Formats: sequence, structure tokens, C-alpha cells
Amino acid sequence: MNEGASTPLHHDDVTSITGVLPDDRVAAIIATGANAEEVMEAFTWLTSDEPLGPDPDHRLGGTVARVYEILAEGRFENETDRRQ
Repeated sequence: MNEGASTPLHHDDVTSITGVLPDDRVAAIIATGANAEEVMEAFTWLTSDEPLGPDPDHRLGGTVARVYEILAEGRFENETDRRQ
């Protein structure tokens, strides 16, 4: 069991990793049951300009994949929100 999974995330925990997000998106991330490490992994995959890891065909799975999907929803529509 992942130690971080025992500590539920709060709004500020998520936004400290991702920056400003709409409240409904933060709530959706929290509802996945993700821990801070999983949110960070998903955010890193989303924002990285370089391939991560040695396997270019690596696919995210489980909770990290779901958080990635939530973060990616409307990403380009809300870029100005993230900078505020």
C-alpha cells in the first residue's frame, strides 16, 4: 500500500501541484482517491516536453491515468486561468 494514499488530498494540496484549476476539476481529482505522488506524476506527464522514462510506448494506468485525463480536459481553454 502506498503511504500517501492514507492521507486524503484537499483542494490546496492539488492546486499546490497543478496551479489554479476550476473547483469542479479539483473535486474530480480528489474523488479519484489519488495521493499527492499520483497527482504529481499525472501533472508531470501532462506538462513535460520530453518523453518520460526509457519506454516511449509507456502508458499511464489506474489512478494516475484518470488524474491525467481530468487535468487534460480543457487544458488549452484554461491556460489563461493557470497564469492568474
